[in-house]
Amino acid sequence: KRLHAHLAKDPEFAAMFLDEARLAARLHHPNVVPVLDVVTEGDELFLVMEYVHGETLSQLLRASREQNRPVPLPVIITILSQVLRGLHAAHEATNERGDALKIVHRDVSPQNVILGVDGVARVLDFGVAKAMWRAQTTKDGQIKGKMRYMAAEQLRGDDDVDCRVDIY
Repeated sequence: KRLHAHLAKDPEFAAMFLDEARLAARLHHPNVVPVLDVVTEGDELFLVMEYVHGETLSQLLRASREQNRPVPLPVIITILSQVLRGLHAAHEATNERGDALKIVHRDVSPQNVILGVDGVARVLDFGVAKAMWRAQTTKDGQIKGKMRYMAAEQLRGDDDVDCRVDIY
């Protein structure tokens, strides 16, 4: 994942990008795409994530609509249960002292779920996640995530959103 050069020059965006790397580096679960490294090259910042050969859930759903063939219910249930396992790992993550990080993804959507050819669904892109220790916070009045998939509390801009907005 690459932060565009013009955004990398903005200290706030660069800090948010690095926060994502720190956050994702704490998550080790088969249903979460891990961040392996952070690389700076010139004015650019990169997150090196594990490569997952597959398609996003949004691509699967689009193909299903185009072919007028619904995704079988057992497949949907398997995908959702794996996504929930990945989110649970994020929600239960702790720091090195065992303190809860209280990670909330805040952008759970079909675009942020990748379905590997190995049959495993993985949550990715913790770029707008909120955590107790996170250095960058959302500005007042600023909503992060895709409105189509947001819980009411998140749309209202409540400061105290918790893991329930991910499950919504």
